[in-house]
Amino acid sequence: MKSIKKLVLFFTMIMILGGVNVYAATVGDKLEQPEDGWKRYDDTDSRFIYQGEFLLGKSAEYGADYYNDTEHWLKTSPVAEDTKIKFEFLGSKLRIISTIFDQYSKLLIVNVDGTEYTFSEYGDHSYQMLIAEINNLTYKKHYVEIYSSDNIRYTFDAIDIDENGVLLPLNTTNLIATPNNTNIDLSWDAVADADNYVVLRATTPGAINTIIASNVTSTSYIDNNVTPGVTYYYVVRAVKGDLVSEDSNVASAMIENMNLAVLQIKLSTTDIYEYRMTMNETDAFMKWYIDKSNGTGLPFYKFEVNSKLEPYTNANEYLIFDKIVWFKVKEYTK
Repeated sequence: MKSIKKLVLFFTMIMILGGVNVYAATVGDKLEQPEDGWKRYDDTDSRFIYQGEFLLGKSAEYGADYYNDTEHWLKTSPVAEDTKIKFEFLGSKLRIISTIFDQYSKLLIVNVDGTEYTFSEYGDHSYQMLIAEINNLTYKKHYVEIYSSDNIRYTFDAIDIDENGVLLPLNTTNLIATPNNTNIDLSWDAVADADNYVVLRATTPGAINTIIASNVTSTSYIDNNVTPGVTYYYVVRAVKGDLVSEDSNVASAMIENMNLAVLQIKLSTTDIYEYRMTMNETDAFMKWYIDKSNGTGLPFYKFEVNSKLEPYTNANEYLIFDKIVWFKVKEYTK
């Protein structure tokens, strides 16, 4: 018998020294870090929705030992019936990490896709405790609500889910488009857990559905296939496995057409005016003319004319729409 015990101890030491994790936490254990096969999201993640009078506690304020030094908690009991914590995740298993205390709920409900699982936060005061675990879910998107059925207060410190799962939504934010001389630079905020990004573009803001880049692993992209004078509209989607996020905010930009042109305008007085300008400025005049032809816009168009005659610094010419007989555009490369 002693030799068998020694053999078991020997193999146990080998497994520990070899770095093999043979320990699996169970509900009621302290769990300061996620175990192998799991990953953790802190309570301060913006994707958690707190409905009710939750407070944000910090370890230093309360002499506590919260995960990542923060925890959401309810101050008094009974709590309002509509007090809940809500979130969505992609995965097949879920753990709730929180504080145990003798003033906390004995009937804490973790509702996953409409199925209620009952757990307890009641007990001797301890931090970073595994208070709930739900396994054997189908690997898919799940909707979770946490609330107490006895209306007693409770806390929320973190969750653990599958290491290949993700807390949802998986959205890209702060997309910015910056025009340069020959291209448009795009940048956006990194999305936690995203494998890569897809960039889409259009020349109208209402239907941005043409993919111009996929499998983008950085948070920036340079669009070199652009035409000066055309406004481009962009969105970015984050990708995690087979999951693709909703569109980001729309960002737009246009490279100025720096080609020059001579704009000749004949008036009903038989005078012909001539202006040298960029094609962007010419396009602006043509837009005004078309709009005015359709009954909108000012009855005149202003041309800025530089003047070196003292004491003037500049002069403006105003052409009346009704006086224009024809105009001609002669474009040339700068």
